[in-house]
Amino acid sequence: MSGFSSFSGFGGASSGLGTNGFEVSLNYYTGIPDPNVLSNNSLKLIFKSLLKRDEVTREKAIVELLNFIETDSNKSEIINDELLIISWVQLYAKLSIDNSKKIRSTSHQIQSKFVVLLGKKYLKSLRDTIGIWLNGCFDNDRNNSRICIQSLQSAFNDNTEKINNLWEVFAYQIINYSSQIIRFESKDSLSDERIVNKEEAETKFNRILICSIQLLTQIIVKRSGEFKDDSIELLSEILTDEKFQDLIITKEHQLKKNMFVLLKALISFTPDLMNSKIMKLTSKSIIKSIKPSKKSPNESLLFSTIIIPILDSITEFTKFYPKIWEAKKSKENLLDLLSLGSCNSNETYYSSLNLFLNTIADPNNEILMFNFKDFYDKDSQTLINILLKNIDLEKLSAHKIAAISCLFDTLTRFLKLSDNEETKNDIIQFTVKPIVKIIDSPRILQSNSLIQLSTKLNDLKTDDSDVFSEINQDLLNCLPSGPLEIMNTKIINERNFVNHFCSILNASPSLLSAETLESLIQNSIESLDDEQEEYKSPKISIFVLGFILKQNVVRFKDTVLPCIENISNYITKEFTDEPLEIITTFKNSTLSNDNDDILYKIVDASFLKLREIDSPDAFENIIS
Repeated sequence: MSGFSSFSGFGGASSGLGTNGFEVSLNYYTGIPDPNVLSNNSLKLIFKSLLKRDEVTREKAIVELLNFIETDSNKSEIINDELLIISWVQLYAKLSIDNSKKIRSTSHQIQSKFVVLLGKKYLKSLRDTIGIWLNGCFDNDRNNSRICIQSLQSAFNDNTEKINNLWEVFAYQIINYSSQIIRFESKDSLSDERIVNKEEAETKFNRILICSIQLLTQIIVKRSGEFKDDSIELLSEILTDEKFQDLIITKEHQLKKNMFVLLKALISFTPDLMNSKIMKLTSKSIIKSIKPSKKSPNESLLFSTIIIPILDSITEFTKFYPKIWEAKKSKENLLDLLSLGSCNSNETYYSSLNLFLNTIADPNNEILMFNFKDFYDKDSQTLINILLKNIDLEKLSAHKIAAISCLFDTLTRFLKLSDNEETKNDIIQFTVKPIVKIIDSPRILQSNSLIQLSTKLNDLKTDDSDVFSEINQDLLNCLPSGPLEIMNTKIINERNFVNHFCSILNASPSLLSAETLESLIQNSIESLDDEQEEYKSPKISIFVLGFILKQNVVRFKDTVLPCIENISNYITKEFTDEPLEIITTFKNSTLSNDNDDILYKIVDASFLKLREIDSPDAFENIIS
């Protein structure tokens, strides 16, 4: 096999990783060391074993090599054996990507030992191996990744500055390592089909490919795009390479995810590199890549790990190169992507989506994807319907809140860009139904979610109308007994709806919201004095009163105290729990401070009322 070592790696298309007159390659058939050149018989046997096909034999041999290097009596021989160093450098390239986790991790530990033993003498060999070594930090096995990082720290005495300097001093070599894998390697060059089956070869290549993409991303981020001319030229060659463009379109989702993370880094840190030629090529690839497969029933699940990186990446591309959306089928593919929703990924999906929509809505962009000045435009309505569908698709409350917040931000854009008052009022009316659906929840929504909704809704208003007033008007019409119906939608969870709506109003900093809440409270109290049909209970008004007490909204103290004094008037055989709950809540609230006389009065009155309706046992809930 050693006869292959004189061949140029990668079919003659690349100079490989070697810079010292001997070949260093990642493939299995070139750059192979000859164990017979080693003078030490133990090392000869070890290196021969490391070239064997049997994995167990290789794992045993690499541990023996580590032990040999760690033995003090061998140090002098190691330092003075140039052929050993050459043999190691050649073999390290192959061992570092072996299918065996044990072999990969131990190879990095051996590399670390060579650096410590040889010091500056190993510098020229470090040029050939730095990419191999740093790539190990991105091993998909967490333990292997940790061991590789520790091997770096051990070699440089935990000196962070020295380790960081590697990314600057050897920038070209690091980029070249990724270049070799992305542009010149394949599953066929890295695995011998006589030993490894097709599936194993594919898995190995994808693992190595993903690591190399992560390595390339890391150096771009670490160097903040500051590279010498040779590195810039090499990066340009990578980006214009057909194989790189094919990787963007890949159907392998983990690979696609890492490609979009890399693309975002390239735009963010190396904008000067992204010339017209590169942008045109990459834009076409991106548009093809973002289209989900309609044939796969699991596409939503498969996209769950990549949907956010895709959105983040295309947002940066849109800012830098709006013409990306001139590509054929760009809008169609984008809408198909957005139709997937968050894919149950993370609520931050909606932050990414909102940022993207904000970017394409920017009037300064040369290309406008959607006409945010026309609420009734076909594409605009398609987008809104997608956002509405997203809300229904979400199961978790926090995700639903994030989804509806994104919808409200989008509606706010339409509202601000529209110059037609009738259209603006239609947008306000349109907003009411989704918010009603959200706050009519069987579960109590978290306060931070309600504050978030309050903030978003505060922007959805015109001179003549706002969402709060629209909901409140229908709510007032249902006082005091209900049934509660908002915009022709029957409310199922009336108590929660009232509490949620009042909380949103109370959280809003606007004067309009404060006035709306005051109106609701005032009307609720006044409605309690209205003559009621005997079989109806004033539950809606009581729910409003309960909110004031639970939230200790002190500014309404003078308004609610007279009503509380008469709470026993509303106790009936069929309506007992809610009024008694008001008494208990009042007892525990700050509004009862310095009002013991009122508390005693309503307790006595309620007890008498309970006796009157033959329900004295219910009184235990108050005194307990």
